[in-house]
Amino acid sequence: MNKSCAVFCGGDPVSRACVESTMTAGAYIICADKGLRLAEGLGLTPDLIIGDFDSIDQRPVGDNVLTYPVEKDDTDLMLAIKTALEMGYDRFQIYGALGGRLDHTLGNIQSLMYLLTRGAWGEIIADDQHIAMYTKGEYRFLRREGWSLSFFAYSGEVSAFSVHGTKYEADNCLLKNDFPLGISNKVTAGEAVMSFGHMITAARSRSVWGPYTSCDAPLLTNRDREEDEVACSGHGDLFQDHQGNWWVVHLATRPDGKWYSHMGRESFLLPVTWYQDWPRIGDGRSHLQCEGPLWREQQPLAAWRANFSRRAPQWLFVRSPELSRYRFLGDRLELQPATERLSDPLGKPTFLALRQLDIDCVAEAEISFAPRYEGSEAGLTIYIDQSGHYTFGLVRRGGRCVLAVQRPGDTFAPILRDIAPGVIRLRIVASKREYALYAASDEADYQYIASVPVLTWQEAGRCFTGTLIGLYAQSEQADEAPAVIRTFCMKPGSPA
Repeated sequence: MNKSCAVFCGGDPVSRACVESTMTAGAYIICADKGLRLAEGLGLTPDLIIGDFDSIDQRPVGDNVLTYPVEKDDTDLMLAIKTALEMGYDRFQIYGALGGRLDHTLGNIQSLMYLLTRGAWGEIIADDQHIAMYTKGEYRFLRREGWSLSFFAYSGEVSAFSVHGTKYEADNCLLKNDFPLGISNKVTAGEAVMSFGHMITAARSRSVWGPYTSCDAPLLTNRDREEDEVACSGHGDLFQDHQGNWWVVHLATRPDGKWYSHMGRESFLLPVTWYQDWPRIGDGRSHLQCEGPLWREQQPLAAWRANFSRRAPQWLFVRSPELSRYRFLGDRLELQPATERLSDPLGKPTFLALRQLDIDCVAEAEISFAPRYEGSEAGLTIYIDQSGHYTFGLVRRGGRCVLAVQRPGDTFAPILRDIAPGVIRLRIVASKREYALYAASDEADYQYIASVPVLTWQEAGRCFTGTLIGLYAQSEQADEAPAVIRTFCMKPGSPA
């Protein structure tokens, strides 16, 4: 059970009506230094008076007075908060904490974070504004005539921020502490609902026009569970299969030290049951594996092999591709090298790829390429974006063709290996931490070339789409010879 504490400070005064309408009945009252005068003016009797009393005309005396030296690390408000926390209080209403010196106001706002990090919660209350901090969850704010509603990221950033029932609504936005995106909103419904931390919720009505009744708790969420193997569960859709079974398909990540991984946002499938006309999704959390009514024909994907007789829908391109550079000829694919490179932020490089099938997987290709111009190259690429990718292929350097592993930027030294001309086979073996790269000439056995670390979200942005593995060809000259791709496949697991 929560224990409430009301703290009175020496900033701008608040009205009796404000305190009477907001202070929890029976709250333990602490006056921090000059806050004593505010409480006395409101006719309140403090349970505890605390501070150094450097801003009060007459020092209080009594058994309920704690006096501290002027030179100390804690502000008077922080002394009150720390004392109340030690007494077991975990809900704080703070009055008179705004106005006056800006440094005091900022320090008072920081005290709200101090409370959050210690399992408590507080709000600063004035006649015309309330300030509070929140962790992941869902929160409701009643409409108040003439009041605005603003949200700020106090930490570095707040992901999956949503607000509804307001003039400016948001779904899964990113709030950052260097831009006030959430300022000056207004509650337009009876209440506004704010949440952050991914989740799936539901509301129901007999009419599409409402009114709607919301479910009491999220249907699915992995928030506040750092030990889970799945995170950021949200963006769900309910559907019914041809056998009458209900499912939800949703997005989530497999975190690697943070909420994001190099696999990006992946699609998850979970069975759904119904109880009192509300959907239920398992135990309310997403998992990598679960039991469900799959039908016999559903089988795990053994491998994906390219069919070069047509452009398969699984292929992904960067921006709008120049389709004339891609010739699907049945037994082979010819790629015309583009003068726009993979690292160009606005170009249309010759590139086509698949999403990496699993954390552990193998991609292989058979390629022949005889570049005529210095710097021309073709092969396999491990790609997140224009600044975060590796290329692994044949490159013309110093008048000869070599095998090269490269990455944009100055922090990665290219890895070069001599290789016999002709048809080469390239292999990428993916694991949780790295990609192992192999190559072979004609029918020879694969030879290990190098290992490179996975592209993390810190290096390559937020990685919502995840890593792609595919083919590329680029050149400084538009009339370079094409790269010929004989085979391309990807399969989950390790090499046979």
